[in-house]
Amino acid sequence: ALTASASQDVTVGGGQEPGDALANPRLGTLRYIPAGSFTMGCVAGRDDVAGGCLSGESPTRTVTLTTSLWMMESELTQGMWTTGLGFTNPSNFTASGTNRPVETVNWWEALEAANEASRRDGLPECYTLTGCNSNAIGADRECTGVTVASASGHPKDCEGWRLPTEAEWEYAARAGTSFPYAGGGDVNQVAWYSSNSGIQTKPVCTTPTPRNAWGLCDMGGNVLEWAWDWYANSYTGAATSDPTGPASGSRRVFRGGSWGIDARLVRVALRGGDSPGGRDSSLGFRLVRSSLDP
Repeated sequence: ALTASASQDVTVGGGQEPGDALANPRLGTLRYIPAGSFTMGCVAGRDDVAGGCLSGESPTRTVTLTTSLWMMESELTQGMWTTGLGFTNPSNFTASGTNRPVETVNWWEALEAANEASRRDGLPECYTLTGCNSNAIGADRECTGVTVASASGHPKDCEGWRLPTEAEWEYAARAGTSFPYAGGGDVNQVAWYSSNSGIQTKPVCTTPTPRNAWGLCDMGGNVLEWAWDWYANSYTGAATSDPTGPASGSRRVFRGGSWGIDARLVRVALRGGDSPGGRDSSLGFRLVRSSLDP
């Protein structure tokens, strides 16, 4: 297993170690993300590089995640989208093969992709979508409602593939370390962003130092990644155990920075949001599945 270079409070169950790998025929390599606790948000001395913390990244708090995950090592690629899931490629950057991240995908389409991955793996679908238009997935499919298909209503209790919650995403990106960027302290080594990307996406897992301590690629840069939560302007009043964000809102969270933005916006603490129907060549996603350890 891969090991972290700076400690967080991490517990491991089910006989797995952080970063252990598992192959999936449609989604590539998966990495084991253990249950545990971490300090979420922008911490002075840890995250305030390249211009400092932003207002939406506070107040910090200790967050506990009670369910371990299998997370895609990379962002979902164009090849996974087309060959693995059977959708038409909506991406703007299609040169150099199919190993670039799929982009120009809205939040609803990311949920549809998660359900399709579940179907193809013989798993229950995590999402029940309602009010969807007839547009093809990748050609602006939009819906009006979604419920989580678990008895508790919490995404962590789904058996199928899903988007990570915002807290799950940040915890996995930090991977038990105290780096400001996912994988290290030098943004040029660990992320494709405006100064080194050529203002385009890059094939996944190709930065000079491609993986963080738990084996995840491109958690900073390349494309922004959709998360489950509604976006709130700050963490004020946010839950500390398995948080899922506000009960409602107008924008869904994205995390991770992209090929077109500067170093300050590639930090692990960076967060933003867009309409669930928002589509952009800097927006993609990766999927997770709760391990449901006993």
